[in-house]
Amino acid sequence: MKVRPIIFSGWGVRAILEGRKTQTRRVIRRQPHPTWTRNYELRPYDEDVLCGSILSPGYLSHCPYGVPGDRLWVRETFALHPTETELGKPIVFYCSRGDTVLPNNKWRPTIYMPRWASRITLEIVKVWVERLWEISLRDIIAEGVLRGHRSDMALADAYTLLWDQLNARRGFGWLVNPWVWVIEFKVLDLKRTDIPRNP
Repeated sequence: MKVRPIIFSGWGVRAILEGRKTQTRRVIRRQPHPTWTRNYELRPYDEDVLCGSILSPGYLSHCPYGVPGDRLWVRETFALHPTETELGKPIVFYCSRGDTVLPNNKWRPTIYMPRWASRITLEIVKVWVERLWEISLRDIIAEGVLRGHRSDMALADAYTLLWDQLNARRGFGWLVNPWVWVIEFKVLDLKRTDIPRNP
């Protein structure tokens, strides 16, 4: 079992805390050739890609987020109290929770969150690979999009918009239809203070 960090936006963190989100899709860093299919043998061109079917256990073992049974600790936007401590460590403010930051105490980017400040630990249940457009309505709900009174089309549109907000600037917008890692997870550890203040 390995433990790795994973970054979530404020929206994603709130969806996890509210029990709505059990899946996340992450763009495969080095995309296969556009003409490549699952039945085509992919030749290795860098260390992240294994020769063979994309659905083979060997390929899935190269998922940078881990394999079933591995754990992920969530990194999110945060701030540290300049003077107050708890159990010998600074008190942590969480942007996604709606915490108010003290004057001159700026929010810190997710990438800088240390392990001890993380409040959510996930366990990977399942990992697979697909093109983004293969997502089902059931999976869109598992991604944390609230159904409410939305039609199927409105639900899909909401996820498309959310995807583009997070990925379009990196060149992997919805219309690109990139290959993605799909990580299904369950919440393994959640600190008692992590109930969102502004759900």
